[in-house]
Amino acid sequence: MSNSDLRAIEQYWQTLTRSSNVLFNADNFEEALLSYQSALSSAELLNNHIIDCIRLNVPFMQVYIISCNNLVNTYIAL
Repeated sequence: MSNSDLRAIEQYWQTLTRSSNVLFNADNFEEALLSYQSALSSAELLNNHIIDCIRLNVPFMQVYIISCNNLVNTYIAL
């Protein structure tokens, strides 16, 4: 995967996570859940390219952990 693709995935994850946080904070948990699930899919893509992420300094593990944590908190809220 190209450097720009990995950076785009990371940016997309950030955008999804921010918009999901807005939904969560507005108590719109069902929509937040769907958005957090999409963010997790992006995190999983990054984890499939660990060596490239390390080379580019993309925090793939932190992104994955944050995504999992967001899903857990949303399920608890539901």
